[in-house]
Amino acid sequence: MQEQQTDSSEDRPTLPRPLLDSLARIAMSAWTIRRKTRQSVSDAESGSLSVHTDAIFDALRQTGVEIEEYPEQPYRPGLNVEILVFQPSASVEQDTITATVRPAVLFQGQIIQRGQVIVSTPEEKEMP
Repeated sequence: MQEQQTDSSEDRPTLPRPLLDSLARIAMSAWTIRRKTRQSVSDAESGSLSVHTDAIFDALRQTGVEIEEYPEQPYRPGLNVEILVFQPSASVEQDTITATVRPAVLFQGQIIQRGQVIVSTPEEKEMP
């Protein structure tokens, strides 16, 4: 029996779109649970739930699913995200992603769900 090598992207196994959509929903749900848990429960409860969400993230990674967030990073034109709003802010000196509303989800390096972000832009300074 011969082993088949799969190093080019054309040789990657593909999944039916409904299955990719389901993987994206599972990843999004796990991300939301992790985010809300960190914000709203005690450390003891968070630790217990964190074990389970970490297991979900590990299982997703093992199947080729990655979740990509964009926390407080400079916004670069061409970044493959959907910008929900550009909002002026005195706290930034350059266009900066200040919130990830929905993370990007990738399967084997290919985007199956685009991320949604909020970008803060420097406020225009008044001339004296």
